[in-house]
Amino acid sequence: QRLRRHDPRMMKLYLSGKLFLQNRVSTVFNALINDPQDMLLGELEFDGVTIGDLLQHMNARGLFFAKPDPAGRATYYKLFDYLHLAYVASPE
Repeated sequence: QRLRRHDPRMMKLYLSGKLFLQNRVSTVFNALINDPQDMLLGELEFDGVTIGDLLQHMNARGLFFAKPDPAGRATYYKLFDYLHLAYVASPE
């Protein structure tokens, strides 16, 4: 059955699927740019506790934040708020 783009529910489903696939492509592309062995051996796994640990982990491995998944958007924005507060509170 053809996708009806004028149906809001179908458009939401379509866009959600498209975002998911774009995220997967970004993950694979990142793995290819970095050392693919890191992904296979779990070298990119994060085991820190603080926001600073997270930023150091990401910076050391050349990682970056992707667009948030619709289901995790609230968590993504909460993390952004914490990062902003940490930046504002940090000494110059």
